[in-house]
Amino acid sequence: MSSIQLLKIERTYYQLILEKMRRNKKKISGNLLLLIIVICFTVTSCGKRVYTSGTYGSIKSYTARPEYKGKNTKATYISTDYSSGDAGGVRDKKTLISVRAHRSITRKYFNLYYGLGGTIGNYKFGGPINENSNFNSEAFYSLNSKAGFNFNLPTKRMDWRLVGAELTYNYEFGPYQNVLKEVKDSNEDSNLLIFNNKSMLYYNFTSEAVFKFNEDNTLSLGIYFGDLLNKTKDLKNRGSGFSGTFISYRFKKFTCSVVNEGGQASIDTTKFGLTYQLF
Repeated sequence: MSSIQLLKIERTYYQLILEKMRRNKKKISGNLLLLIIVICFTVTSCGKRVYTSGTYGSIKSYTARPEYKGKNTKATYISTDYSSGDAGGVRDKKTLISVRAHRSITRKYFNLYYGLGGTIGNYKFGGPINENSNFNSEAFYSLNSKAGFNFNLPTKRMDWRLVGAELTYNYEFGPYQNVLKEVKDSNEDSNLLIFNNKSMLYYNFTSEAVFKFNEDNTLSLGIYFGDLLNKTKDLKNRGSGFSGTFISYRFKKFTCSVVNEGGQASIDTTKFGLTYQLF
């Protein structure tokens, strides 16, 4: 047998070995991926389930304010918004509809505002809360008020609302709150956490840039973060913060807005709003 034939046989042998190694590597990688998926699913399934007041995760609403145009101004607005998102339980969902009214005051270097509102919501359970409680969906209601201010740096084409602070008060009631109280009073599951605050006082800090294209058209972008002030004993050592982003577009007296908010335990919502300037 010639040396050339020996080289061909040796090359074929090594190719077979390499091919077998590749197949085994794919098989090992596939098994490893399956194991990771199973572990992740197990950890998620065995994690803690959190139920909070229905309005948590949908606290911030967009507040329209007059832009500074060389003179001090005041304006009164009415607004409505619709929000939906994920709640703290497994596969739980919630929706909220709100109606609000507020008054805004614009000076060259700051804005002030205050207002009142009301919310109707629905909490849809993705499964039973525990072995003894199985609910489909429950309504909740909220009365709320807010007040805030921000510092402003105006130019001809932009109002930079550099930093602002807002206080929001919510009082929540209704069947959903009654369900949480009933389950909480008899709960013995350490993986089931219920924080059913009825009276909630929140703060948040914001920063917003308003681009003034012309008299009738503006676009704003902003961010915010905040937390609960009046924490109950069971919340003292737990996180209750939230944060989000918002965008708005004003055409004449109408303002459309979108607010994305995220809270603890993957509780988050997207809120679509429409505001009209009365006078």
